[in-house]
Amino acid sequence: MGELQGLLLVVGIIYLSECLVWVRRGAMAFASSWGTSSRIRHPGVLAGNPRGGLLLTNPLPPLGDIFIVAPFPASLSPEGVFAYLASCLNPAGRRVQTAKYASWDDLQPLQIDGRKVLVGGALFLTATSTFGARHTGDLLGRLRKLSKDDRAAAIHQALSESLDTRKVSEHLREYRRRSNPIRIFANFLFIYLFLIVPPLIWRFGFGVLGLCLLGGMLAQTITLALLFRSAHKALYPDAREERFKPFLTMLLAPPAAIRAPDVLGRHLLEPFHPLAVARILCSPKRFQDFARQVVID
Repeated sequence: MGELQGLLLVVGIIYLSECLVWVRRGAMAFASSWGTSSRIRHPGVLAGNPRGGLLLTNPLPPLGDIFIVAPFPASLSPEGVFAYLASCLNPAGRRVQTAKYASWDDLQPLQIDGRKVLVGGALFLTATSTFGARHTGDLLGRLRKLSKDDRAAAIHQALSESLDTRKVSEHLREYRRRSNPIRIFANFLFIYLFLIVPPLIWRFGFGVLGLCLLGGMLAQTITLALLFRSAHKALYPDAREERFKPFLTMLLAPPAAIRAPDVLGRHLLEPFHPLAVARILCSPKRFQDFARQVVID
């Protein structure tokens, strides 16, 4: 194997690693190729552990979408919160839960530390992501301030909003509007990195041409990273910490920049119940099968 083939192999392996997505137990992924309906994928046991599993997203152009969704991680009543969810939609088993209970008066001070929701400095529950933890903390904080009668209505309203397919569609339209330019650049960078650069370097050598090709690649990665940061800021205005790491990685690594649409959409639909997301993203047959599973569960 020559140096060029070895380098291409290393870049390919790095790219495939960027196509792997960690899905925590209790969550599920809605994955699709561009322009097709989504398939529901659960974290398995072969490429994972009791806390979650790895899923391989579509690595080839025209790429695709992946959205990770999970039910709300606690059971709510007007009297208190139970950090346990009886439903289990993952065929590989139930996720680890703390099963702690707290009345609304005891649910303070409420803090968010990464994926953890803390009460009085102690772990109360763990969400599937930092985005999910913030959403959970915001809802619990709002409900805690209400009277018992108002809280019952607010819980019902929160459940209704999580099943609102109209809002799911609105989120998706905004995501696609902002992600389309990113997707176009990402597809072109894939073609450039794997189909244009290697033959040219193999035919003419690195030399001056190689430096020009490297400059073109750098220009594309910087453009993608900047587009990603702008779109991410619009879609997730409070996720400054979650934005910095992928932005920096995309600046330095073209394989990571190609997967920018995945990172942008991954947590977009977390506020919604998987059933509402399936209604919009899946084919009628897949939605019916999933709805039947939810009802039986």
